[in-house]
Amino acid sequence: MINLVPPEIKQRKGLKSLVYVVTLAYIVVASVLVLGLAGLATYNYTQKIYLGSQQAELDRLAAEKNKDKTLLSQAAFIQDRVKNAATYKALYDWNAVLDAIAQSTPTNTRLTSIKISGDATKPPTVAISGESADRRSIILFKDKLALTKPFNGAGITSLTESSSETNETYTFSISALVSKK
Repeated sequence: MINLVPPEIKQRKGLKSLVYVVTLAYIVVASVLVLGLAGLATYNYTQKIYLGSQQAELDRLAAEKNKDKTLLSQAAFIQDRVKNAATYKALYDWNAVLDAIAQSTPTNTRLTSIKISGDATKPPTVAISGESADRRSIILFKDKLALTKPFNGAGITSLTESSSETNETYTFSISALVSKK
């Protein structure tokens, strides 16, 4: 087979095909780079979302842990208070205390308040408030309480007189320490 095409045309044809090949290679390389960058950006975005959700989960778990710690400390506090109250209740016969107060109260004296205060380290104090028509019955009430079994002593903490046109009334407060069973 004889080639009748002049060599310049052959060279131009080879040059055109070389330009096409180089252009196609640049397009392929550019496409691969663009797709790679797009893939990298997508991967980076998905990782940010994943890390954000993981951070939110960690924050939620940390808050739950702190809540659990708070609940545990509150439960320990309540357990300690219940234990102290049970110990406190077991050490003293409160029915005997109330019976002694009832037995010692004079008939013309009206009690308005009985409060118990103290903690597990000290003996409790009973604060009794009331009213009476005369001072003598208040002093007798205090003396009777001081001599009664569950009490270690009693003292008048306040005594005030209020008078009206018809009668005089004395308001008092007596404090007494309670002894153990």
